[in-house]
Amino acid sequence: MNEPTLYDPKIHLAQSKPTKELMHLSMREGWVFAILGIAPMPNERIRMSKWEIVPAHLDTSEIPARPLTRIQAIFAAGIRPKGFVLVHELPDQLPAGAADIIDGEYTVIKPYEITLDVGKVIDLGLKAVGAMAMATIAVAGVVLPAMFAMGSALLLDPILVAVTEDNVWIEIDRWYE
Repeated sequence: MNEPTLYDPKIHLAQSKPTKELMHLSMREGWVFAILGIAPMPNERIRMSKWEIVPAHLDTSEIPARPLTRIQAIFAAGIRPKGFVLVHELPDQLPAGAADIIDGEYTVIKPYEITLDVGKVIDLGLKAVGAMAMATIAVAGVVLPAMFAMGSALLLDPILVAVTEDNVWIEIDRWYE
């Protein structure tokens, strides 16, 4: 059996006082916290491989009640992490945006020479109303579901992480959107 060395990072993480406090709280409450490693607290959003790491105060996603309850319990226990981050899993590939090009006819009208055919105006008005109705149906039936699917694909697996004063990252909770 190998004896752990002084440089074993697992030993360092386990003996960190802030880490011990969080892990003891986890055990008392029956929660499962995971030690993820050591890294500095980020000041801004960071994209790494398939992850987006966001300081909690910069994240706009909704945090469910369970992780918020855990944060409150951490503070109630007198534990003060350096901060919290949210880690979002990004999809393998983001869809490329496509610009719509609208083709049509146009007529250059000289100033002050405008004549209106009331019948054509009414006909064009009815066509415009029909086109708007079709556009509304298209948005409701195609565009909105695609936007929701893309939104849920962007944030597949949020993870709430506490960063201790000695830069140990501890997973507090995760949920699925």
